[in-house]
This record gives sequence, structure tokens and C-alpha cells, in this order.
Amino acid sequence: MSKSYGMAGWRLGFVLGNAEIVERINLLNDHCRVGIFRPIQEAAIAALTGPQESVAERRDTYQRRRDRVREALPHTVCEGTFYVWFELPPHLTADQLLTEHRLAVAPGEGFGPSGAGWARISLAVTGETLELGLERLVQALAES
Repeated sequence: MSKSYGMAGWRLGFVLGNAEIVERINLLNDHCRVGIFRPIQEAAIAALTGPQESVAERRDTYQRRRDRVREALPHTVCEGTFYVWFELPPHLTADQLLTEHRLAVAPGEGFGPSGAGWARISLAVTGETLELGLERLVQALAES
């Protein structure tokens, strides 16, 4: 729901696939779905049953934003999400980007040991916010 319908952070989704695997996921996640806020459920129903033009528009927006990030930072990793990963130079941290350059990125370490030395940029922001962030990031990388 987050990518297709812009419901990031709502913690609502669905699984389609092999019936045995779906049932195993169902058993594992049963406790997570208890008590999902009814308006979120209603919003999901409206999204799934309503007009679908916004899905393509949202996809195209994320693609344009991803392409813009890749233009500014050619050595990025983006594999089908609304996040772009980039490797931090050896003497620059996500904390420094925040405190010295007023730029918030998600530190890679928060996603496990293989994220060390990397940071994640969200494409789920306005175009203006993305441009300001890229301006600050390009400057910070040039100074490091």
C-alpha cells in the first residue's frame, strides 16, 4: 500500500503468491494485524477499489525523482523502491550530514551490518524538498 497508494508508514499491506507461503506469512504476522485502525482499513479498501490512475502517476513521480537523484549522484543504488542508497565517503557520516549540513538521511547501520557506510535517501518527499536535499548533499560530498 505504501508504494502504490502513498500510504507510507501506515503499516498496512497485503501478500499475493503461493498459497502455502502466504499461509506461513499469515501465521507469522497474525499478531501484527490485530487492531489495525479502522480508518486505515477503510482507506486501503478505497484505494484498492477506486480509480487506479494515481498509481501510474505516483510511479512516474518516483521514477522522475529517482532519475534526478541518480543525475546528481551517479553512484547510487535503487532497486524498485522509493529509496535510493548511496555510499558515504570515508570521513562523512549521516550524523555529520545532519549537524553540519542540515540534511537528514537514514543511516545505513539502522538496516543491519551491511548498511554500514551507506545512507538512504527517501523519494517520498516533495520535489522542492528533494532538490534542497540534493543541493546540500552534493555540497557536503564535494567538501569531504
